[in-house]
Amino acid sequence: MKHQYFGDHRDLFMFDLVLEVLSKTGLRQLTYIPMLTRDNDSEYVLRTEEDQVVAGRDNTVLREYLHTCLSDGKRSIYETEGIFRLPGFNRFTFTLHRLRFQDQSRMQYFLSIPEEDLVDAVILLDPDEGMWSSRVGGEGEKYLRFDEIRHIYETMDPASVLILFEHLPDKGRYESVSRVMQRLKEWVTHGRPPLSISDRRETFFLLTRDNSRQGELERLVRDYETRYGLSLED
Repeated sequence: MKHQYFGDHRDLFMFDLVLEVLSKTGLRQLTYIPMLTRDNDSEYVLRTEEDQVVAGRDNTVLREYLHTCLSDGKRSIYETEGIFRLPGFNRFTFTLHRLRFQDQSRMQYFLSIPEEDLVDAVILLDPDEGMWSSRVGGEGEKYLRFDEIRHIYETMDPASVLILFEHLPDKGRYESVSRVMQRLKEWVTHGRPPLSISDRRETFFLLTRDNSRQGELERLVRDYETRYGLSLED
């Protein structure tokens, strides 16, 4: 995640989904791990067109906050703290992991997360691009490795929910999501199927360790997809 990425349709989708999970599960804490890297993507253009909003469009409070941040030039990941002062969000505890993410010390980054931040929490892991694959030609700071996901998954308590971000390619979206789902089952969840939800530009994967929590999230994902008409079709 970079400061320059803050405030577009992806954040509306992401934090609206987080609010939905917090509200429907009874969990009281969001632990946000943004994997913050330096702004260096000169070609990136924020998606802010009002007529193209899909996921999260009904969350007027969040939409207006993000719009105000952009209008005021507040392009910073630290503005997420303001989200959790908004009506509806302010009943939850928000913890932001503020360390900068660097490839050469990446495992120390994850080991530095206090265990109490992984208890009774929604845990949001937010890399630049998504999960590492041999297709990307290297690991690098843009990607999240499966051993790092496994560390968080096995450290969090059974009540918690882990949410992962993945940017989708322009073509082969279904194949891309299926590939990540299979690797998460093999390398992280010990066979428990992850859940996914997508707006055809981004996908969020939701991982649980508890059967009843899994059932809650399955219903939540179906309802959320129906509300916003979300689909993964290429």
